[in-house]
Amino acid sequence: MRPPEQALRHHGRPCQVGSIPMAQETIAAMATAPGCGAIGIVRVCGPATRDVAMAITGTVPPARTATLATFSNQQGASIDEGIAIFFEAPASYTGEDCLELQGHGGRVVLNQVLEAVLACGVRLAHPGEFTQRAFRHGKLNLIQAEAVADLIQASTPQAALAASRSLRGVFSDAVYEMAEMLAEMRSTMEASIDFAEDMDAGLDIMGAVRVMLQALRARLAGVLTQAREGRAVAEGLQVVLVGAPNAGKSSLFNVLSGEEAAIVTAMPGTTRDALLRQILLEGLLINLTDTAGLAPLPDPIEAMGIEKTKMSCLRADLLLAVASDDEPFSVQQEMVQRLLQELGSHVAVLWVRNKIDLTGSPAAIEVQDGASMVYCSALNGVGMDLLRQAIKDQLLQGHSNPEPAFAARRRHVESLTQVNAFLQATDHFLAQGPLELAAEQLRQAQVALGEIVGESSNEALLERIFSSFCIGK
Repeated sequence: MRPPEQALRHHGRPCQVGSIPMAQETIAAMATAPGCGAIGIVRVCGPATRDVAMAITGTVPPARTATLATFSNQQGASIDEGIAIFFEAPASYTGEDCLELQGHGGRVVLNQVLEAVLACGVRLAHPGEFTQRAFRHGKLNLIQAEAVADLIQASTPQAALAASRSLRGVFSDAVYEMAEMLAEMRSTMEASIDFAEDMDAGLDIMGAVRVMLQALRARLAGVLTQAREGRAVAEGLQVVLVGAPNAGKSSLFNVLSGEEAAIVTAMPGTTRDALLRQILLEGLLINLTDTAGLAPLPDPIEAMGIEKTKMSCLRADLLLAVASDDEPFSVQQEMVQRLLQELGSHVAVLWVRNKIDLTGSPAAIEVQDGASMVYCSALNGVGMDLLRQAIKDQLLQGHSNPEPAFAARRRHVESLTQVNAFLQATDHFLAQGPLELAAEQLRQAQVALGEIVGESSNEALLERIFSSFCIGK
């Protein structure tokens, strides 16, 4: 029997990517933000760290002990006095020998300390290289590594809390748990396929697999909900206003963003470019975009604006399809649906019937043919609370998870969604056969889970992730 791949390993143990040999270079960078401050830190990491400590401070400090030291350059001239802390491998952030030189936070003095370190044959670190080394040495899995950047960049208390939970391993623990369930299921199924003739006829192997599959799908549903909420908290979600000219998109944009950001006139076609504002909606970070109207016969400038509208729609998590309540809705609906067909997009749509102040329609949320529709007026604010709630419900798909969110990114949600699709296909092949295709779907689900924590990620993905970090982290 060909055994399934080993279940994903728990964080803290080296993963498959972590087995790749590290470059034997020593790196250094400022670990504090540029500018003046009370304290500034230069961080060093790699095999020559002890030599650097000796050259700069005249000694190698005892491991993990704050030691008062004078920092000197290659000519022996004193640069600064501060604290040196040496972290001996493997008990360090990266798993290698590390040194922190904590001195005064002036730009000039910190540059002098860094230059003295680089003069020891050390090179300047790339963005995120310290954390990348921590990942490769099994100190962090990829989710935790990304959470480091998310924690630094958190723009709200909720985002910081979510990033902290991911850094502690809450998200990756859930992935490892699902991977173990998946590995057990694969082992059982592949044994039944390879040794079908030797199996006891009274054993309901496929029945046991179905029970395990349903348990896994239920667990995945909860994790996917938390990941969607975490992504919304950490990154912000893309909400794009689309519709015909003069439907009131810019008025809605101004009300939702809380400022007069877009020009509003009675003349249609005022908005020619995409306008972006970041807003908080009950703790949910939203990147709100106002776009050019979808004119049926646009002039050349309007046509350029519509092209930008299309680009915004391709990045959207939710479209607010705005139509004036005094205009035939079928025309507006056909316009938006034609746009989505042209783009090949399946993005969620929330229909907004604006300007009910002109028609006397009551503020309300209705469901027509499975689609939600909000009646409101940007002019007098009637129904805007309903619109805000509908936006939040659509973005979170109406789920209310009692568990706090953890930081997640678009790639995490996409991978979990792929896993869900593979498990749905598994369910189908268990019922219809052949079982070999069901086993293949489970294998692909395991690969998708591995991508989340970095156990089956390619180098291009890793470089893209870590290059977004700040230098010194």
